[in-house]
Amino acid sequence: MMARQQKERLPQLDIFRALAILGVLHVHATSYAAGIQAMESPYYWILNFVNIFFKFGTPSFIFLSSFVLFYNYYDRPIDRGMIRRFYGKRMSYILLPYFVISLGYFVLAQTVNGELYLPITEQLQFFLYRLLTGSNYTHLYFVFISIQFYILFPFLLKMFQSSRWLVRWAIPVGLVLQWAFIFMNKFEWQIVNKGSLSISYLAYYFMGAFVAVYFDRF
Repeated sequence: MMARQQKERLPQLDIFRALAILGVLHVHATSYAAGIQAMESPYYWILNFVNIFFKFGTPSFIFLSSFVLFYNYYDRPIDRGMIRRFYGKRMSYILLPYFVISLGYFVLAQTVNGELYLPITEQLQFFLYRLLTGSNYTHLYFVFISIQFYILFPFLLKMFQSSRWLVRWAIPVGLVLQWAFIFMNKFEWQIVNKGSLSISYLAYYFMGAFVAVYFDRF
């Protein structure tokens, strides 16, 4: 059984988060102009460059989510207590807020579109579908893919704890799996909302695991 170690706080993560937040803000601030509004503007190339360059924000947050979890849990034994505490925290701080915010967005959208008074069964089915696909509002997809990763995390943690080979080769393995999914989806499965599936970001999750395990060397 692995001995649990007290992990030191990493203040450099605050800087990393700040840079990732700036990336996300720049993308959101320029997305509409770069896509439609400013195509005839002489400043379009600047807006388009900013919109593309700062797209590192979302992958950075995905990497960071994986890094923090593996950094804190890699040397802990996986038992019922650990799993209960892990999912208990995610239920309170992730799933419940996700449900409440999704419901708020759904009611707001239905009100604006004049569809709030449709039959309750139809409303419920529509809401549940959007809830289970992270599509009640645009940016909720990020929470939705994070929930998928949290569900898989104990299994991934067990895999990484059991295989030093997988840890050493985590980055290329993640790239191969992610791009295998991308090609299979393009030519076979053709899932429309592929950006709402955590496997589309597997390379970033595996990179986070690799850096977390070998962080002392870095």
